Amino acid sequence: PAPAAAAAAAGAGCTPQLVTFGRPYTPACPRPVEGADICAQVAARHTRVADDAALAAEQSAEDRPFGCWWQESNGLLFYNSLASAVESQNCSEDRQCVCCDPTVPAPGTCPFSHFQSTVLVSSCTDEAGALPLELVLGTDVDLLRLPEGASSAQVEIIADVDVDVRLLDEEAGVCVVGKGCLFSEPCTSATEPCIQYRNASVHYAGATLHLSGRAPGDLRALALTARPGGTGNGTLAYELGPSDPCPAVPPGCSPCASYQGCQGSDGADEVPQCDGSAQVLCQSRADATVIAAVRPSSVTAGAGTVITFDGDVGAGDVAMWAVHCQADGEAVDVSVGSAPCGIAAPGSYRLCYKASGSPTFVEQLDITLTVLPPTRSRIISGHVAPHQVVAGIDTSMVLWGTVNAGDLVTWAQDCADATAWVAPPEGVDAMTTFRLTSSGTFRLCYRESGHSDSVAQEGILASVVPAITVPLETCSLQLVSSGKPFGDSCLQPVQSLESCAEQAINLPDIPDDVARPTLQAAEDRPYGCWWQPSNGISPGKLFFNSLPQSGGLVDCSSSRLCVCCNTRRPTTTATTTTTVTATVTYATACLPKFVTSGAPFGASCLRPMESRHACALLAPTLPHVPDHVSSARLQSADDRPYGCWWQPSNHHLYFNKLAASDGERGCSTAFACICCEDDVTATATTTATTETTKWTPTATATLTMTTATATETLTTTSTGTSTVTTVTHTTSTATLTQTSLTSTTTVSTTLTKTSTSVTRTVSITSTRTTTATTTATLTMTRSSRSTTTATIATWMATTTVTRTTNTTTATPTITTSRSSTTTATATAT
Repeated sequence: PAPAAAAAAAGAGCTPQLVTFGRPYTPACPRPVEGADICAQVAARHTRVADDAALAAEQSAEDRPFGCWWQESNGLLFYNSLASAVESQNCSEDRQCVCCDPTVPAPGTCPFSHFQSTVLVSSCTDEAGALPLELVLGTDVDLLRLPEGASSAQVEIIADVDVDVRLLDEEAGVCVVGKGCLFSEPCTSATEPCIQYRNASVHYAGATLHLSGRAPGDLRALALTARPGGTGNGTLAYELGPSDPCPAVPPGCSPCASYQGCQGSDGADEVPQCDGSAQVLCQSRADATVIAAVRPSSVTAGAGTVITFDGDVGAGDVAMWAVHCQADGEAVDVSVGSAPCGIAAPGSYRLCYKASGSPTFVEQLDITLTVLPPTRSRIISGHVAPHQVVAGIDTSMVLWGTVNAGDLVTWAQDCADATAWVAPPEGVDAMTTFRLTSSGTFRLCYRESGHSDSVAQEGILASVVPAITVPLETCSLQLVSSGKPFGDSCLQPVQSLESCAEQAINLPDIPDDVARPTLQAAEDRPYGCWWQPSNGISPGKLFFNSLPQSGGLVDCSSSRLCVCCNTRRPTTTATTTTTVTATVTYATACLPKFVTSGAPFGASCLRPMESRHACALLAPTLPHVPDHVSSARLQSADDRPYGCWWQPSNHHLYFNKLAASDGERGCSTAFACICCEDDVTATATTTATTETTKWTPTATATLTMTTATATETLTTTSTGTSTVTTVTHTTSTATLTQTSLTSTTTVSTTLTKTSTSVTRTVSITSTRTTTATTTATLTMTRSSRSTTTATIATWMATTTVTRTTNTTTATPTITTSRSSTTTATATAT
């Protein structure tokens, strides 16, 4: 054929793919489209390229891919004739190479899942050539089946035996031309047709037959056969005109399952296996069904997806994916039941399996792997995010772009580690609800239907802040008529369409039968879920507004009531006063300490603590005793230290009233005695607390709490005289009247706004005026432990204390004053 016809044939036999990675002539694009004259013809057959696409320019550029390539951003086609294709640039999403699908056979051949049942298969283009024939007496030879819409065909058989060419209309069941057919006489003219059948004109001369349509494409599906008059060899010479349309499976190609040659008389259970040629292999059904299924059955080219093989896999077994099992391919070990897929070229592949010790690969029945091109990185061109994306809160977003059925999306900081895939609604610019569980910057990851990769969408990011309230499911909803969403009055607006529909009806002002929320993307309405009450004429209506990211926040109002989560602590001033009156006996003039050696009343512990109440009161002031310890367990054991002691192993405090035998166990690290330091003056403290709290969370909130604390200390001096055999009591009373306590209240507010946050800092100092009278009556008792000449003195005090706080310590030396300020700061973003 002429060069133009050859190029047209090459174009007709190319099923186009748009390749976005790798170079031409590499596994990603083994068959690039070669020729500027067919670039547009081939590319236009791809679904994403316009039918009327035309070649914009021819190039010879080293910074562009070799061959035919498409620029999706402007819909233009280019052909780059760079001399060294190996050195050309990679294919990319900006410059997508137009390549021929390597898994689709060349024109004039059968699909790999078929076998060739005629000598010649039409490529639907102008073509001519010659093919050898084997002729057997009594066996007709199927020469050619013409597709519907063929324009012309001419065949001539040159053989060493007599041969008669026949024309059949198989659909009508008619033998049209040939010996014993409807028209059996040869034409008398050497060239002029003499037979008319429907739209076909036929010239018949025994071993030669030429037919043509009255107009291009007029011929219906017809078949040409040869009936030999003996056994011998011959040659089929042919010339075929173009056919339009061209069927996906050319006539003369039969499905592999229709092959009858494997049904032998020996009863062996065999199945046919094809590669598109006329040669068909018969394989044992048992060998062809070792693998029952694979998972997944669709992957992304070059992704290295691990495929699981379900079946009777044995040690040393290998498999490969190929267009047919007589082709070359890379075999992988599947003895563990799985293996990664390394195919770089998209297409459809069959599983070829070779058991350990077997000489050949056997195609596994009904198992194919679809390999798809990588997911595109610009499917989503933008997204409508709310004013804030809060961790742990369902948030609805509008994704700008076209989503197809089966596509998946998710947010991840690295798309290679993406999980928690969500199926977005099918369509254009649809709304999808997400829940991002942690704070940080996240990318939108996309996976097209049937793919196994995860591709970050260019420029699509979400900044997630920590939750400053509990999740919506645990909050109490309310309708808010003032302030902005995310402001003081609506700390957490309802941020998802689903929550709006499901939760809002729980509010008493919204009827249970209200219609689903109406979707909005309006800058003059409050963000999120809001309720429009009935005006007496029209019923109330529920809305969900996915405010554009660049839009400002509109105030809630009485006619547009925001649905908010009321989980924050409202702005209040709370004063808490606790008054406790108790009479307690304390060990006075005692600063507690741990003693881990010696024994009570010994050199290391001259003054053991001899009051259970003092033990419970003073032990928590030591660094290793928790504050929540409020009582001492009472003992009477001669194998434990006398008095107050602490057991670190179980965090228990004990007070041991020594057993009658008066035996004593020494102090140790396991049984730490709590003893009093000598000559220490203790204090009694009464605390009154007034707390004012301002909680104003915003996008960035600084929270300040100020506490005023008054401390009263009463001081008295007691003296006593002691001998070994006598006891002297001295009682002293001290009274202090405090007439006033005044502190100044200062309120300061600082508001800072940026494009992404609002910071409000509030400081409050409370004011309290009080009058208090405190009386402490102290009874000092000095007692003798024995009648020896040694005096072991323990000072005891019985004190009545009125206190207005949760903690009090007492001493016989008391002086009173009040003043204390505590500031705590918390920041939420």
